[in-house]
Amino acid sequence: MPPGKPPLRPETGGTFSGACAKADCEQEALLRVPPAVRRTSRTSRMKRSGARHGLVTAGAPKNAVAFVAAADDLREKGITFRLIWNGYGSSSLRRPLSVLRYATRRLLPRPDRGLVFWTLFSRRLDFVVVMCASTVYKTPRKHALAQAIARIRGAQVIFLYVNCGYNITNLVEAISQSPAGQRQVARAERLVTLPHIVKAAISPQAARDVEDHFGLEGVRNIGFAPGIRPDEFQDELPADPPLFINIGNYSHRKGTDLFIDVALRCLERDSSLRFCWVGKNVPRPEDVPEIVAQGVAANFHFTKTKAPPFDLIRRSSGIIFTSRSEAFGLVVSETMAMRRSVFCFEGTGGSYQAGDVGHVFARFDTAAMAEAVLAQAARPAAERVDDAAFERYRREFGPGAFADRFAHLLGDRPGTPGAERPFLNGDGADER
Repeated sequence: MPPGKPPLRPETGGTFSGACAKADCEQEALLRVPPAVRRTSRTSRMKRSGARHGLVTAGAPKNAVAFVAAADDLREKGITFRLIWNGYGSSSLRRPLSVLRYATRRLLPRPDRGLVFWTLFSRRLDFVVVMCASTVYKTPRKHALAQAIARIRGAQVIFLYVNCGYNITNLVEAISQSPAGQRQVARAERLVTLPHIVKAAISPQAARDVEDHFGLEGVRNIGFAPGIRPDEFQDELPADPPLFINIGNYSHRKGTDLFIDVALRCLERDSSLRFCWVGKNVPRPEDVPEIVAQGVAANFHFTKTKAPPFDLIRRSSGIIFTSRSEAFGLVVSETMAMRRSVFCFEGTGGSYQAGDVGHVFARFDTAAMAEAVLAQAARPAAERVDDAAFERYRREFGPGAFADRFAHLLGDRPGTPGAERPFLNGDGADER
């Protein structure tokens, strides 16, 4: 053990529900972009050889977290950026505060918003990155104007897709209900297929979805990086009795039924195990018929959070990642960074991230997954620490790795050779 490094310590104190409910907003502090990132540097600094400055626009903080996390690594490579939110957030009549927040953001002027403005008036502009989920379909005219200005200024335009498949299909169907909506969709699809725009994605799944949806080829996969504060990297043993978690919106797409199926199979043979789901729209375990029928509600805890619950991840013995469709699961990388094992199904971003160090099973084979979870739970706490997962996270999905690949992407203009640049293939290995 290196000098001065604290020993691994078991975390068994406190209550199960208390540990699950401990979720603060530290991640939001990370997503507040440092002034050095948001503001252009002085002219003398920006004119030094090799320095590049651009814009990164996203509709939600989580979509831009890789750039924020990698800001220092990018700066070391002479790359700085201004982060622009291109949306006003979401609202729901069931949450009056969200409606008030949405209305306030629409009415009050905000200097951070305005992709067209900053594309036109930035002192220096070498690139514009549009983090694409649904944004291009919602505002195709604005993005068409911004890319035209960027092209005139000689800046590289990159559409970086965080997802495409399920949500884009649903969005297109919703927008296309009217003739005006159909024209809007056609305008957006013409924009995406412009040859001078570099198309990239954060996972093989997202890249394939983009290629299939738009009829493209050669969409680059540059991976992604979660935002993790340095003080979250703590040596800590998993709790006993073993706890297994999943994090995400409580929905069919996220595989809530698959998660419960795996948990119930495990509890049939080990009644001491505990299972926790963290996310939005979670019910009480007592309101889930399958759980009530088995009389094991005390073994489950469902809770909400605004930020990744790293304390809970460290207490766990692994994540049961059951998403049916996921371009890139930030929680998978976060779990690997905390030295915990990943259990997931093949064919999603989770299996790409976990690679050969994860427990990857055939689609929806909950019986096999339950066997692996039981085997993990039977190990001593020290053996449930997954150092191989951490090494894969550091090598492939840490901020430094993302900064390296983005720096190479900046030189990847359409029509130029790209084989010498380090992009990831479907297995997470660099293409050399």
